[in-house]
Amino acid sequence: MGNVESWPVLGKIRNAGPIESKEYHLPNNPKFNARTVTQRKARKKAFVRWMMCFLIGSLISLIYRGVSYVNEVVGDAHYEVIEDLIEDGNLAGAFFANTAIMLTLVLTAVSLVLWEPASGGSGIPEVIGFLNGVSAERLMDLTTFIAKMLGVMCAVSSGLFVGPEGPTIHIGALLGAFLLRSLVVVCKRFNIFRSLQRLKNDKDERDFVANGAAGGIAAAFHAPIGGVIFSLEEAISFFNAKLIARSYLTCAVAYYVLFFLETHSHEFDTNLFTEFQLDLSCRISYYAEDLFWFAILGALGGFLGGVFNYLVCTITKLRIKYINPLGWRRILEAVVITILTSMFVVFVPYNYPCTSASSLVKHVADNFPTFNQTGDEICVNRIVYGTVTKFPGIFGPPENYTNEIRAPLGKVGIFA
Repeated sequence: MGNVESWPVLGKIRNAGPIESKEYHLPNNPKFNARTVTQRKARKKAFVRWMMCFLIGSLISLIYRGVSYVNEVVGDAHYEVIEDLIEDGNLAGAFFANTAIMLTLVLTAVSLVLWEPASGGSGIPEVIGFLNGVSAERLMDLTTFIAKMLGVMCAVSSGLFVGPEGPTIHIGALLGAFLLRSLVVVCKRFNIFRSLQRLKNDKDERDFVANGAAGGIAAAFHAPIGGVIFSLEEAISFFNAKLIARSYLTCAVAYYVLFFLETHSHEFDTNLFTEFQLDLSCRISYYAEDLFWFAILGALGGFLGGVFNYLVCTITKLRIKYINPLGWRRILEAVVITILTSMFVVFVPYNYPCTSASSLVKHVADNFPTFNQTGDEICVNRIVYGTVTKFPGIFGPPENYTNEIRAPLGKVGIFA
């Protein structure tokens, strides 16, 4: 397709740059080793690598918290405007106001992608390709980092059904590459730590990118072990014990720093931080014949998952062929999706009132003979009320929402 600029006619857009291969095997010959490998230099490099992992974990937590804070502020302001219009009975005005706000944020995000195409999408496939030896020219550039962060803020706070988790992985990878390059530039600029100047090679860059991607997982999902497993199992094909240990340090630092940033607590209590809490005191009984329905549910989930993957692949191929090459088509696609989303989140929840949680518990008690009014009812109440921690609908929760939950369709909304 060539490296064609998209401005000013919004015709053919430029791509992310030429593809190049990466060399992850360092030279292994006596002359090279004699110049670079000494015990003192090895200790210095190891110390710097560990400190860089600590820094990457801290910074990715700060960045993720900053992005989340912006999303919360913009989302709350967005919500207040729509809420006031709805309370005044102006549903049409609420729809047009919501659409205008969403379009402003979405088109800003689209403009950033057109300015720096490497920042588009989640970035996860590109990071996996980089960690396995394939890289686009601008995939790890500073402009990609800036466009990615600003684009995530606009897209998530707009109210589209998107989240910051995937892009956070790419941001973490970008952060790892950027810190390594900055360290090398500083060392060369002031002519210090010559041994550290040689860290700028494909192998070290890959390691820091892997650490950053793992830290992004840990910050986005509050899952340090998951970050390590993702980096080693899904992303990278070349790793060793040292890389595993450094990845875990990055994830652990990201997790704990984010914990203190979000909970403002010096007492480490996972109940304050875990997204999906588990109450081990609840024991709702089931019978052996229920296992058949569990198996049916699993098979149905696998079938629907396969259908979903097929549809995603088909739609992606069509978008690559007909939409992605031209900038104006990308803008038109974003506008259409934004208008449809605005219609859905405004009109659908409006027509579905809140459902009493107590009536749901009573329904379970009346229809399931094994349900008793002591322990099981308490557990069902905990399960029901435990889901009412956030109201993602465009209409906020009532002031006393402990006895009410949203109807299923009413759960779909613009504020997470």
